[in-house]
Amino acid sequence: MTNPMSLRNLSPSPMRGRLCQLRPIIPEDHRILYSIAIADQVNFRWRYRGAVPPFEAFIAGLHADVLSQFVVCGLGDPRPAGLVVTYTADMNNGTTFLGAVMTPETIGSSIGIEATCLFVRHIFETWNIRRIYMEVVEYNMPFFQSGEGSLFTIEGCQKERYYFADKFWDNFLLTIEKEQVRDFLDRIL
Repeated sequence: MTNPMSLRNLSPSPMRGRLCQLRPIIPEDHRILYSIAIADQVNFRWRYRGAVPPFEAFIAGLHADVLSQFVVCGLGDPRPAGLVVTYTADMNNGTTFLGAVMTPETIGSSIGIEATCLFVRHIFETWNIRRIYMEVVEYNMPFFQSGEGSLFTIEGCQKERYYFADKFWDNFLLTIEKEQVRDFLDRIL
């Protein structure tokens, strides 16, 4: 039996880093998150791949098949700078998918990297997840290359999966393994 005194030392994984913090979505965030999702610089990179859903459809889909998601905010600024989400969780086999989207102003900044790392640690510490998958279209890979080998490995590739800008692009499946990233997350966070 667990000693009740030892339970006092339990604490959730930190949701705050040096550059950003993660917080739950509130209804007031919906319009800002929608504007991020349909922004010209973001829309083709993320979930909708160029389509602009009606606002009501966006809200309905925002929570569909989601295990957990958080708004990304700069420190001291409650306005959304992005969103991190884990979806299609397979709790029997310990796997889930991860997605992240940032405002046009924060694309390519360290805020997205830190937010993703905070969220990955949260996922691994909160649920019995052993592997996180990310689907990344080829034209988004430059944003991820610095993490290859230390944060994730490329597990697979769907050749010419998505069409954009008069070209077919590959879709990569990246894998984050719980046992392989612990030290990396401790160093970066």
